[in-house]
Amino acid sequence: MSNIKKAVLIFVIIAIALLITVPANASTELSGSGEFFNVDEEVTLNLDIDHRAEFDGWQYVVEGDIYYAEEDSVQEEQSVYSQFKLNKDISEKTYLLGVLQVDYDKFRDYEYRTVLGVGYGRKLYKSDKWKISNESTIAYLEGDDTEVIFRNSVWVSYILSDRISLTNKALYESSNETYIRIETELAYKINDKFSISINNEHTEDYEKEDILTFNFKLTL
Repeated sequence: MSNIKKAVLIFVIIAIALLITVPANASTELSGSGEFFNVDEEVTLNLDIDHRAEFDGWQYVVEGDIYYAEEDSVQEEQSVYSQFKLNKDISEKTYLLGVLQVDYDKFRDYEYRTVLGVGYGRKLYKSDKWKISNESTIAYLEGDDTEVIFRNSVWVSYILSDRISLTNKALYESSNETYIRIETELAYKINDKFSISINNEHTEDYEKEDILTFNFKLTL
């Protein structure tokens, strides 16, 4: 089985598992894009899943991103990013959190990068249009080396209109090899279940890279 088929199969299995176990107060977003019109010249595939649920002051979030690209039958990209986060409210605006992050990059000197940490989050601002929050974490990193790092992430969401929204998630990690991940999404909601978006994923680790995609999103 080819790598691209394996990636799609893993994504489908995760999606089905989450749908089977989804509680009433949970939501799941599936999005993706690709180009397969002339597979002998160029193939790109981008798949994302975002599942979250709340129960008795707890919240868990599961994220997964798969990106694959090849040109003229030469593979250029193959990466998987996954994160599981568990939050526990301690007040209306603050919470404790635990996070497990695993990302894979075939073209990195070390393929797997794993982060396990605990920290503190705060909802900085909320209005009808804006939502801003910040999370700080002390974590154990295993990659090309093992070390204790500081992580900080900022999440900003702005609703431009009933149908248009802009979201930005920025993550910084103070490892020996600095790690930055910034995800930006401009989305247009067609209805309560379906939307389209332009996404950019900026990463800085062993190289700087921007991946710009046009996605279709289904909310379950």
